[in-house]
Amino acid sequence: LVVLEGSAEEVAAQRHELTSLAKVCRGVWTGADVGEVFHQMNFVVPYLRDLGMDHDLLLDSLQLTLPWSRLQPNLWPCILQVASAEHRRLRLPGALKLWKSLSPSRDGALLRVHVTCSVEGLDPA
Repeated sequence: LVVLEGSAEEVAAQRHELTSLAKVCRGVWTGADVGEVFHQMNFVVPYLRDLGMDHDLLLDSLQLTLPWSRLQPNLWPCILQVASAEHRRLRLPGALKLWKSLSPSRDGALLRVHVTCSVEGLDPA
């Protein structure tokens, strides 16, 4: 998910810059409504985290800000590979689920990675 913000000219320039990346990543342009709902979900995540722990689920969000020039098509596959390897190394039960969102920030691109996995049967200590 990519959120474009700014004047009409700024949004057009951002969209132009991201078009090739969207093609490589099989992205689809959806309009502002989807981005607004996803942005609002950032305020819900802490409550979902608490609810998830009550049901043996780990839910978390990680944020990374980087220059747009460093945002490469292989970044997401690399994140998936590292997260999957760590999930296996820790021998966590259940499947690991990750999803991402991308939005502009004052310093470049803001990448949010959302993580979910089961912690059923693990000792909380």
